[in-house]
Amino acid sequence: ERYRNALDRITKRLGGERHQKIRSLLDEAFDGVCSHEAWVGSLLSEYYDPMYDYQLSKKKERVVFAGTAESVKEFLEESRLKPLLQS
Repeated sequence: ERYRNALDRITKRLGGERHQKIRSLLDEAFDGVCSHEAWVGSLLSEYYDPMYDYQLSKKKERVVFAGTAESVKEFLEESRLKPLLQS
């Protein structure tokens, strides 16, 4: 019931049709008809991914560097050392 209530709270953002689709998948998963991967995957791709992209676009000017996990790690390590090297 907790998951159903949480999903119902974002009905407006999902839209009625997408909410109903995900709600049906959620109900089926808790009834043992299908796996939880179906409703969780839909919720991630249809709600959280777009929300993340939207929030990121609003903060685009604050992004200093973007890249792979490895390149970000290198950037952070170099950035930490730059002040030491400039002294």
